[in-house]
Amino acid sequence: MEDLPFETYILNIRDEKEEYFLDHLIINVKDQELISKQLIAIEADEEIPENVNYTAKSFVVNKDLTISIFEMRFSKIYKKLNEGYKITSDGKIISSKSKSENRAEANSWSGKYTFKRTNKDELVTSFLIDIKNLDDIAIVYIGDGEKAESYKNLKAENIVEDKIKIVFNKKYDELGIIYIQKNDDKYIISGEPISNINPGNDEYPLKKVN
Repeated sequence: MEDLPFETYILNIRDEKEEYFLDHLIINVKDQELISKQLIAIEADEEIPENVNYTAKSFVVNKDLTISIFEMRFSKIYKKLNEGYKITSDGKIISSKSKSENRAEANSWSGKYTFKRTNKDELVTSFLIDIKNLDDIAIVYIGDGEKAESYKNLKAENIVEDKIKIVFNKKYDELGIIYIQKNDDKYIISGEPISNINPGNDEYPLKKVN
C-alpha cells in the first residue's frame, strides 16, 4: 500500500491447531516492529476429516483500507460474510462493525458452559467456564483427575467469526489453551487439553447451561 507510514504483508501459515488448514494472516509493520495482525481467511490445504466443520474464507483489501470477507465454495465466492475489518491510518486493524454490533456479538458469548469427559483410564477432564464478557472469564479446570484449578480475569481472543481462543494457563503452553466455536445454539470445545482425552478426537460438544 502506497503513501502509508507502515508496510502490510499477507502471510500464509499452517494453522496452529489443525495442520490441514492454511490460515491467511494480515500484518502491519513499521520500522521492523509489528503494529497489528489479524486472521482474515482460512482454507483447506489438504484432505480434511469428514467430521470437521469449517467455512472456507477469502478476502479483498479495498482501496479505502477496508477488508471484506467472503465465504468460498468450490473456489468461487458464495456470499459476503457479516465480518470485516478496517486498517486505520496508523496501521491498526479494527472491526468494521458498528459498536452496537460488536457489543451484541460479545454479549452473545455470555453464560456458563460445562464440559466433562473421561479417558481410557477413567480419569476425568472437565471445564466449567463462566463468561461474563470476553474480557472477564473464569474457568475451573480438572485435568486427568487431578485437583481442580481455578482461573479468573481471563480474556478471550476472536480468531475467526464465531470462534474464540482462551489462554487459561500460559505455563502449560498449548495444554493451557482452549477454543470455543459456536454454530447457532450449538457449541464446540477444542484444543490440546481436549484432544489428549482420547487421541484422535479433537473436539467435543460444549454445553451452555444459561
